[in-house]
Amino acid sequence: MNPPTKTARLRTGIASLAVGCLVGSTAGILHAQTPEPDRTTPSPAAAPTLGRVGYMVGDWTVRNFVRDSATAPWVELPAQSFMRARYLRDGLGLLEEFYEAQADGFHGLHLITHDPDEGIVHRYSDARRNQRVEFRGRFDGADYVISMRGGYNGKGDFLYREVDSGIGADGFVKRIYRSTDEGKTWVEGNYYYRFARAG
Repeated sequence: MNPPTKTARLRTGIASLAVGCLVGSTAGILHAQTPEPDRTTPSPAAAPTLGRVGYMVGDWTVRNFVRDSATAPWVELPAQSFMRARYLRDGLGLLEEFYEAQADGFHGLHLITHDPDEGIVHRYSDARRNQRVEFRGRFDGADYVISMRGGYNGKGDFLYREVDSGIGADGFVKRIYRSTDEGKTWVEGNYYYRFARAG
């Protein structure tokens, strides 16, 4: 077997250098992707309103209440659901996740951002049910309201809104309303939710 030529040795050296650089750069990439703690505050560059929706940040247990009619008593369902919210990495938006305990249960997302023309925008997604809708958010005094026409499927001929009230450090209540007269009067739905901070 003949000894490697000068050209072959040069190619081998270049290949070794390339592999060394690739390994070094890959290690740098992996290091840069080390998980970071969830962000709990908006960016200083975010719209001020994104700071006001910061009450949602954290992990929550959600108690579900239903009734058969507007005059029937409220009954708490035995199953609980959950919500988790955190500011995005750049602090310019907030992500809410709603989910059930079982892996194949309900899972919906609200990506909350601020548009200079529209104000607070909730881009809601539920892949399993193929739902993609947008809500507009605003504060009405101490309450936070999101609304849209037609409810979550966007197809109904009514105005829909959710109102977060009693907002405090450890909890709030979310109630559901509909209007069929363009918001002149509102009728409460037959379900609502109580959020309690987990942990």
